[in-house]
Amino acid sequence: MIRKNRKKRLHGFVLPAPFTGIVVAGALLALSYVWLDCRCESIGRDIKKLEAEKVQLKKDILSEESRWSKMKSPANIEAVLAKHNIVMTWPRQDQVVRLYDAGVNTDVAVKKRNSSLTYMKRDKAVIHD
Repeated sequence: MIRKNRKKRLHGFVLPAPFTGIVVAGALLALSYVWLDCRCESIGRDIKKLEAEKVQLKKDILSEESRWSKMKSPANIEAVLAKHNIVMTWPRQDQVVRLYDAGVNTDVAVKKRNSSLTYMKRDKAVIHD
């Protein structure tokens, strides 16, 4: 009777190493693609949310600018002053102090008697009150 070595017997299915490597690499690529797709969708949702917030903030800014311009209108200021019993008048000409910037030269149009315009050099520019 011939005896066979039982240690050399193969039980089960054997996969070649290159095929296993290709399968594992393919699975990793598929998982990477799914993860990247989910990440892109998440960032896309965040971008849409931020764009909607930006539009709402622009509307809020326009609304606040409108409210502020209404609040600082002369009629509204006079109404608020009257509401709080504060009596104020506009300043007289001698009470107004004009500030000049010494570093800026500007041309100022001066009207002559014969209604032609003459330009003169001014040493200082007027800074508006």
